Amino acid sequence: MYKGIVIFVVALVAIATLGCTSPPKPPASDIPLVVIDYNGTLENHTLLYVRGLENTRYDSINLIINDKELVYNNSFSLEYHTNLDYFGLEIKIWLDNNFYYHNASYRLTLTENIVYEVMYPDERIKEIQYIDLPFAERFTKVVVDGDG
Repeated sequence: MYKGIVIFVVALVAIATLGCTSPPKPPASDIPLVVIDYNGTLENHTLLYVRGLENTRYDSINLIINDKELVYNNSFSLEYHTNLDYFGLEIKIWLDNNFYYHNASYRLTLTENIVYEVMYPDERIKEIQYIDLPFAERFTKVVVDGDG
């Protein structure tokens, strides 16, 4: 009897899912990444990419590099190239009621296989080597208080 019920439930689930065309998204796939790469043959040698793991359309992507601000609304990604050897990078992303944030300073060094030094506000420093490029880092999800 129990075996028959299990088979019936499995068959029911299989029938109920027929016609589903898109598989569920992996957990946390909407959390964006910032990707940093270097190409010495280009005039604007530092390449910045902001994107999700999946095809996620973000409500707003704001990139502030030094004093320059770019805003992309209703966008899947952002791409920016710069020739600066040192730059502060602040990126804010909204998706539904979720807010994601990245803040760091980048220094191009090109010494002893180290390409970038990444300096975070909490005074951590990370050295990125050629073999680690492109360097990708997930954003921090910020809890937004509903009253503010």
